[in-house]
Amino acid sequence: MKDWEVSIIQATTPQDFAAAGHFILDYSREFKESLAFQDIETEVLELEKRYCPPHARLFLLTIGGVEAGCVIVQKRSDDTAEMKRMYIAPPHRGKGYSQVMLDMAIGTARNMGAKKLLLDTEPAMTSAIHLYEKNGFRPIPPYYDSPLPDAMFYELKL
Repeated sequence: MKDWEVSIIQATTPQDFAAAGHFILDYSREFKESLAFQDIETEVLELEKRYCPPHARLFLLTIGGVEAGCVIVQKRSDDTAEMKRMYIAPPHRGKGYSQVMLDMAIGTARNMGAKKLLLDTEPAMTSAIHLYEKNGFRPIPPYYDSPLPDAMFYELKL
């Protein structure tokens, strides 16, 4: 595989879920304060159980055959999905891969029958907020009780 070849694969093997687990732990370290209320370690141990069909999909971004990021799409109800844990490793940021991952998440939510895609973020994630708003996500009231006073919630009608 060429070092410039980019692909997104759905996690299906224990190795895929382990790679995603490393990204989620990196994500949690990067945003430690905002994720302190979530039991990330347990989530990582249960990725294969929590984020597999039919109710969820976990995807890995690969660049030149090497994992470079992940994203999760999970059904919340018959007509609603949530995008979670979109993370691109620092060496690969700023190159458009977040748009590729977001497009995959939106398409996946549609294929899962969702009519809207939800996500949450925080003000410090300015690049992510710009990406979401550029792609049609609009601010909404909280869809869960977050202990973070500055948490931001978005919705995209599909």
